[in-house]
Amino acid sequence: MPNRILRAPIRQSLRWNKLSYFDQTFYVRLITLVDDYGRYEAHPQLLANEAFPYGDPEGLPITCDAIAQSLQIICCAGMALVYEVEGKKYLQLTRWKEHARTDSKYPECPKEALHSKCTANAQQMITSPPTLSPSLSPTLSPSRASEQNEKAETLAVLNKVWGVLSASYKRPTETRRTYAEESELAEVCRRPDVERELQILMGYKKRLPSGERRFFPQSAGRLLEKWQATLDRARTYQPNSPNGVI
Repeated sequence: MPNRILRAPIRQSLRWNKLSYFDQTFYVRLITLVDDYGRYEAHPQLLANEAFPYGDPEGLPITCDAIAQSLQIICCAGMALVYEVEGKKYLQLTRWKEHARTDSKYPECPKEALHSKCTANAQQMITSPPTLSPSLSPTLSPSRASEQNEKAETLAVLNKVWGVLSASYKRPTETRRTYAEESELAEVCRRPDVERELQILMGYKKRLPSGERRFFPQSAGRLLEKWQATLDRARTYQPNSPNGVI
């Protein structure tokens, strides 16, 4: 196992500090697992065993589901990628600065998949995690259950927002999100009133006359990027006012 130096700038990382304590801990443990290229196998059971050999602070095993959800959140924060090569899943830390001393024993993420499949595969790990037998599924402590419920709620909001945006832009929901869209979507879904804001934006888009629709972002990714600016315009929009705003 490689030796790693945890560098001080991680403390000032906004991406890292926005993660929950469990996700922060998992990310730091991943740093100790990956090779000089930031790569490692992305099998949830392997990650649970290697990253948390003694379980949580209460001694309870970390479940595959918890690992898969945490990895998805880390991917959405733009800090990792999950990709598949020859039927096997791998992860790669994206903000990685390490001198490569040896060749990587893990394949790199295919260039053609870099912006389309990597983070989507992390989502697949959650929707289809390995099935555990009842004897291997521990009873979660109240704190762990609360944390997992919070993650599940976050992912539910993320999928709901993306579903509405896809429908609004007539984009098939199964279309894979790009890396940039994943990052912007994760940022937007951290907003405390995002569902209400989404209603305002969709109502604004419907009310816009055809001659003014060019002022509305022309893609879901662009809307995510310009979320606050578009929301400000939507809140002040008046159809009969010059330029549509008051």
